[in-house]
Amino acid sequence: MRRFVLESDGRRRTVSLGARVGTVGAQGDVWRIVDAPGHVAKILRSSHRDRLDERLDALAALRPTDPDRVAWPVARVLSPGDEALVGLAMPYLSPATHRPLTDVLRGPRKGPDRTFATAAADLAGTLARLHRAGVVVGDLAPANVLTTRQARLTLIDADGWQLPGRPGRPPLPCPFSRDEYKAPELLGRPPGVARTDFSDRWALAVIVAELLVGLHPFAGVAPDAPPPYDEVANVEAGRCWLLGHPMTLPDAGPPPKPPASVQRLFEACFGPGRTDPRHRPTASAWAYALSEAAA
Repeated sequence: MRRFVLESDGRRRTVSLGARVGTVGAQGDVWRIVDAPGHVAKILRSSHRDRLDERLDALAALRPTDPDRVAWPVARVLSPGDEALVGLAMPYLSPATHRPLTDVLRGPRKGPDRTFATAAADLAGTLARLHRAGVVVGDLAPANVLTTRQARLTLIDADGWQLPGRPGRPPLPCPFSRDEYKAPELLGRPPGVARTDFSDRWALAVIVAELLVGLHPFAGVAPDAPPPYDEVANVEAGRCWLLGHPMTLPDAGPPPKPPASVQRLFEACFGPGRTDPRHRPTASAWAYALSEAAA
């Protein structure tokens, strides 16, 4: 059983790590803390510890922004020998109460459309508050969102966000994002490239579409389109079935139609917003329209 030191508010204590949580991660692994059952420790690989102290300070300052919708770090994790900073501790969100949003999207649709609109509005509201605080999530994707039965969504992996740096220092970069949720201007760009909230707006619109209609807005195969047949190729070519482009979609029945007010936001984001990010609706605009749709 491995032992580490937790540091919080100037106090330190030694703890033991138990079972791994989830699968092996690209940036690090998450482990249950035996001595603190309500928390887990994320031990980062050495290649992902650059400016970690600065990153955790930034997250601590941001925590009052949205205390209930983000799995905020609550302590630093130090190695027991040299007391080097190697990770962070955060609340344990049990699978009994929190499911990955990916499971909800991939499984059979259960519950009324209002439930999915409520979840989408909740996510948009959280993102709006983070954007006002100067945060760019960067890797905004269903894999980094957990949901409860009441459609309350929680963002995880906050340590991978693009955050404001200390005075005189550049922003802390987001090291990774998934291609199927990546804004068009970021496709093919190197990891860690500087982002703006415009890229989050794109990812949010994609997730909202998946929640409301059960399908990626750039899914499907266009007539006579050359391979590859995937969402990224369709984004680059501007082929969006949700905007009326002829596409052969997965055989799951006709997707439901979003409310007119929400459809207008999709059209702005995936139409002119595909090449000009300034046309992408803000997270606040999404939160307002989706809240009305859920009412």
